[in-house]
Amino acid sequence: MCIYIYVKTHKITGLKYLGKTIRDPFKYKGSGVRWSSHLKKYGNFVDTEILKECASNEEVKVWGIYYSNLWNIVNDPSWANLKVEEGDGGGGCPGYKHTDESKQRMRRPKSDMAKENMRTAINPKGTGGIWINNGIVSRCIKGGVPYGWTKGRLKKPVPPSQKNKFWINNGVKSKMVTSLDEGWTMGRLYKRK
Repeated sequence: MCIYIYVKTHKITGLKYLGKTIRDPFKYKGSGVRWSSHLKKYGNFVDTEILKECASNEEVKVWGIYYSNLWNIVNDPSWANLKVEEGDGGGGCPGYKHTDESKQRMRRPKSDMAKENMRTAINPKGTGGIWINNGIVSRCIKGGVPYGWTKGRLKKPVPPSQKNKFWINNGVKSKMVTSLDEGWTMGRLYKRK
């Protein structure tokens, strides 16, 4: 049995998640409380990097603790992890009491870094800026186009039947997909009337 230790990075917000799975790590979304909530709010637009392929739970625990400490994943707000990755699934022990600090971290819907990125980019009044979209939502911003976004405003919201899909284009045509193809960028092209 192969157990993967992976890092997932959200393409839009930059939030990261350290986890382990015996499933296909590129299809598996992750199960952390904050990470799952983040994916529900911003969509499953992630890059996955496999760090280690382990043969036992003991090996997962050693490497999970190593990477957790290396990147300080519990205290760094750019990570969604609420606890050190020890390969135990994160359920905790019966009778375990969370500290006030861990309870407060569980209440945070997204990382402070992601909040700041969106706060500085969004121009809520829609004046004096440019419209950008990520294939799902449109925003009016001042400044340059952030990674994963393209110029242009979406004409209408994405229907629920297209959940977890997004628009990409190659400069000539657009299509809706679940993963970014090579040579394509995020966003939909529109013809001007």
